[in-house]
Amino acid sequence: MLNNNRAYFDNRRMEIQSLVRSDARRILDVGCGFGTMGKELKNKFGAEVWGIEIESGCAHRASMVLDRFLEGSIESNIPNLLHSHFDTIIFADVLEHLYNPWQVLKDIKSKLADGGEIIASIPNVSHWFVIKQLLSGNFPYCRHGLLDISHIRFFTLASALAMFGNAGYQITFKGSVTDQYESMPLALLETCHNLGFDTGRLKEESVIAQYLFKASIKH
Repeated sequence: MLNNNRAYFDNRRMEIQSLVRSDARRILDVGCGFGTMGKELKNKFGAEVWGIEIESGCAHRASMVLDRFLEGSIESNIPNLLHSHFDTIIFADVLEHLYNPWQVLKDIKSKLADGGEIIASIPNVSHWFVIKQLLSGNFPYCRHGLLDISHIRFFTLASALAMFGNAGYQITFKGSVTDQYESMPLALLETCHNLGFDTGRLKEESVIAQYLFKASIKH
């Protein structure tokens, strides 16, 4: 599996890097892959960067470039993280792979330093590609992308926001990665409008491939 997904584990994730505060000195990258993004954050900010990765094939490369590497799931490694230690905890395309991301977000709060934040990217299941497949009677799992076969949970904007809120966080930034794969047909939007749906929201959300979030603990 790893050899076939090398680009996935070696991704620099510049859209995630751009969200990290310049004063972050202790960073945790959950699902760090080969540690490529973490290495760049170390060099950019002079930060201490930890990584967690469940794919054993990443261990050697990640451990060579990060300050500390923990192999295994985030669930099993939360007890191994220092209390109130991290300024930034990153979940880049990770939460949708977890059985219970709601509980993980709750459990990891104690590992954030005062003023610390979560950065996350989450695929948008309201994308037109998914809606089109459903209207055709399909739900085609793929090796990558919105319907990655390893996704366990699926989120819209509303359900992602609810997940953070219910876990005790407040959203401090919301962004998106837009993919103009194909727009919803105007005729379909008109029909949805006639049925009472919010077509403005449908049109906007249907071209968003991923949502980007920054979240801090509610006080």
